[in-house]
Amino acid sequence: MLEEAEVDSVGYTGVDRLRPFEYLWNNLLITTSKGAMAETIADYVILVIQMLYREFPRMMKNQMNRVWERWLFESPRGKTLGVIGLGAIGKEVAGRPGLLDSR
Repeated sequence: MLEEAEVDSVGYTGVDRLRPFEYLWNNLLITTSKGAMAETIADYVILVIQMLYREFPRMMKNQMNRVWERWLFESPRGKTLGVIGLGAIGKEVAGRPGLLDSR
């Protein structure tokens, strides 16, 4: 049983940033939370797809310049969504094409 333990967590992936502390590695228990953010990142991917199809950067630029322009935009519906890599995030994104009515 641990009498005294300190828990630290980091908000990034990989251990490259821990390289300067390599001398401590024998005293560290390193765990993983693989896939913990897959659902959130998949939501973000779908959001970005929608934003790019609707030319959101153009919309924001126009809004900042007080230009109220109308334009037609293409929809991602019915398009093929290609996912490269089927790790936790890729699987989550690939399982959501119904949100875009895509294949």
